[in-house]
Amino acid sequence: MGSDIVTQPQWRRTPDGDVILRPIEQWKAGLTEHGDIAICFATSQGTDPASAPGEPGQAQFICTQEDARAIAQLLLRVAVLSGKKQVSGWDAFRARIKSPALRALADDWNRARGTRQMPGWVDIAPGPSAPYLGGIWAFDYRHEADEFFVRAAGPNILFGYNKNYRGEPLRKLYAPHVYEQARPHLMQVISEPACVLYSGKLFRKGDRLFEGERLILPIGADAQTPGGVLGATHSEFNPLAVNDAPVELIVDIADWHKL
Repeated sequence: MGSDIVTQPQWRRTPDGDVILRPIEQWKAGLTEHGDIAICFATSQGTDPASAPGEPGQAQFICTQEDARAIAQLLLRVAVLSGKKQVSGWDAFRARIKSPALRALADDWNRARGTRQMPGWVDIAPGPSAPYLGGIWAFDYRHEADEFFVRAAGPNILFGYNKNYRGEPLRKLYAPHVYEQARPHLMQVISEPACVLYSGKLFRKGDRLFEGERLILPIGADAQTPGGVLGATHSEFNPLAVNDAPVELIVDIADWHKL
């Protein structure tokens, strides 16, 4: 596959603007000259007006290698779950959390919200023996600034950064590219609102990968408006305590629960 893929239309639509869906009979993928991944789907069926009668209709898409990995993981997850009986709701989401510490955080958050979509900051008051305190973190979202600010951080995080960033904008906590990677996930939590559990690979530091679970929960500024996120991470090793290489966030497996 070469550069001709880049110049051909990526979408097929009807005159009314609807996307035409049709069975895929063949597909292939390859690299463009820019190193991106190009995917081509072909079918002999469908009503695509741009295709001559009897000529296979084709649709091409181009994405980065990182996006391609995310798509592959999504497809694998759908394939696995398609053979299982689907259970929805909070209880099903909570059951997928393996870490006892993160389950305790989920339970405290759920109790604090009661019959509401989410609790407020004043409703969250973990005791000194809460098992998730070491890896906890919290960010305020200030709508006027469209920015997250550090509200709290557990001792594991403070130890790793060797500085208390409380009150500072989130972009000061991470390298620019890591911040740009993390922000959309936090925005999705507060905009839907939704809870998310990340599992599998969580961090990369130098040539070392760290696995575990990361739980992110929305917190309300009031009954209607999300005011920030509360999260905690459970990993066998604290990546912030290992060498001086920058921390890279990894999204491996993501389970979302929309409220």
